[in-house]
Amino acid sequence: MAVNVEKQISFAQIVQSLEKLAKRAANSNHGECFQRLTLNHRVLAELQAGIYKRGQSTQDVTDSELLMLKRGTVFNWSSLQSSIDFFRWSRASTVEELAGQAYQSASANSLVMAIAALRSILEVSGNAALLEKDLRELAEPKDENVARMDWLSEFESVIDGRIAGVRVDYSALTRNGLRGTKKFSYKPGEYEADHTAKDLLKGVDILDKRIKGARAAYEFFSEFAHPNLASVWTHYDRTEVKISVLDIHGYAVHHQRRHVGAAFLDTFGTVLNEGIEIAGECVDDLLRIDLVLKAEGDAMAKHAKRAIREIIKRDPAAFDSRELCPCNSGKNIQQCCGKLIKVSRFGRWTTTPQLH
Repeated sequence: MAVNVEKQISFAQIVQSLEKLAKRAANSNHGECFQRLTLNHRVLAELQAGIYKRGQSTQDVTDSELLMLKRGTVFNWSSLQSSIDFFRWSRASTVEELAGQAYQSASANSLVMAIAALRSILEVSGNAALLEKDLRELAEPKDENVARMDWLSEFESVIDGRIAGVRVDYSALTRNGLRGTKKFSYKPGEYEADHTAKDLLKGVDILDKRIKGARAAYEFFSEFAHPNLASVWTHYDRTEVKISVLDIHGYAVHHQRRHVGAAFLDTFGTVLNEGIEIAGECVDDLLRIDLVLKAEGDAMAKHAKRAIREIIKRDPAAFDSRELCPCNSGKNIQQCCGKLIKVSRFGRWTTTPQLH
């Protein structure tokens, strides 16, 4: 659809559009994420403390290293729900903050920061779209313990890749600082999971399949990271003054209007407003993705609970009956996944009957 040249968009209308976008992004509510994150933090703290405790003592433990490994595995599975919740909350809150910054910057007559924030909104939404795609490609595990454990490990790898993706080697940066580090591109160690950030534009392309013009809007916003366009459009309300000055020097006649196009200079506000509308649709899509990720997280939690219960059944000596259950139910182990296992008066496991 061609831009309506006759319908000029004023600077005040741009600000109003960004205000609507900010309100749109503020509609997400992730109170349940905070509750689960708080609970999981307590669970993980107990699991982590138990790993060190059992590593220092072999009392009531036949193979300390093996039990620490089992406990560490449960530690990872227990944190998966927390990882999903953190991803959901962090992406929604980041987009909310970016939309608010875009509105505040435009209100202060500065569009460069507003456009940079709009570009970041598309990137964050694209990142969430990538995670949705990755999780949907994971086949549901068979109802077998080994298959379930493999699936949980794969699930963990996918989540870590999208949450903790980086391009910089922060360990080198911490040691040497910006001036002392010549090469600090991130490369995973021999036995480390690969956390390289990737597929940023693929995420935007996924959005483009659902939201027409998303990739074009991203490229348009990216143009304003360039010093030439950024310097011209820093203050939208003073654009006519800038163009007049450029005309005096012949720059606008021989360069700016030749390459950017005189028609675009006249319809800049209309194009930008269209980009804001596209960013708003990406915000709406992020809210939809959030519901998908919640469902994926709930399904994962059921599989994690079964796998955790199996480990508690097979290696009860790795746990204390009085600590919080790793399945994040909020109950103690003996009241939850280990409720059919008898305990001594000191809280140590004594027998391990079959769990159903």
